[in-house]
Amino acid sequence: MEKRKIDINSQINFRKRLQEYFTANKDEDEYVFDSNLHNYVQDFIIPNKKDLPLLYRYSPADYNNIRCLEEQKLYLSEAGRMNDIFEGLACKINDTVIKNLEELYDIAYLKSFSENKNDILMWSHYGDNFSGMCVEYDICEINNALAFHLFPVIYSNKRCIKSSLDISLKELSTLKYAIKNRDCPDEVDFLKDIMALFICKSKEWEKEAEWRLIVTYLQMHCDYDEVEDGNDTQKHYDINSQRINFPYAKAVYLGPKMKSHIKDHIAFICKTLKVEVFETSLSRNFYKLEATKYPYKGEENIYENN
Repeated sequence: MEKRKIDINSQINFRKRLQEYFTANKDEDEYVFDSNLHNYVQDFIIPNKKDLPLLYRYSPADYNNIRCLEEQKLYLSEAGRMNDIFEGLACKINDTVIKNLEELYDIAYLKSFSENKNDILMWSHYGDNFSGMCVEYDICEINNALAFHLFPVIYSNKRCIKSSLDISLKELSTLKYAIKNRDCPDEVDFLKDIMALFICKSKEWEKEAEWRLIVTYLQMHCDYDEVEDGNDTQKHYDINSQRINFPYAKAVYLGPKMKSHIKDHIAFICKTLKVEVFETSLSRNFYKLEATKYPYKGEENIYENN
């Protein structure tokens, strides 16, 4: 399939548009409701999908990541697994929250991407020290229900969200108890308006140009038809598994330190999926990696016995 050509000059600045929902008044922090974020997706993401940037996910080339590539899926990780100590804390916090951070471990589930292609630091930090892989996704045809969970990250020097994590701690505990007893709540007030906490990050991370999929604990564990609301909530509660369909891979870049038999295995998978494969190597003149088409040598399946 021919790759989509991105016109950089005509692209919408989705991150800047999202920033406007956070800072409508420069002199006053604005509370960002989930409904604000849904409006943003409705107003800018869905109507302008053809202008969405290509996104890149750097990862180790281990069994789980290769299997997800093969099955055209993604595995959403608990927020507590992310490498930012301030993950989900884009608001003022007190001693109670600090002492109970572990209780917020799975308050949301995430998957991160970057707008940066073939980036040295991203390879080093997330691509298994150049032994992993980088999958390129073209999300211009992303399912609308899933699009309501997709956001660019915005960066700030200070925490910019008005929220009370004290309340969220209590709600999460209550919600877990209810779900354990198969009693999904019949209202949407549980863990309401917490998505924005996972969209704002420190400017220290700005170079990563991150986008992420965000699913709250309630959205993950309660079907939308179990939660009554005056509005159409289907788009908010359409995910009920950490393993989601994501058939948008268009190319795979292989790290320069990746072993040859793993390269062949990935190339074999990508041939079936009609996904392009590139191997990266060190530039002879510059501090960068160069990508060239991978010369696929033949069938290889190193995990067939697993």
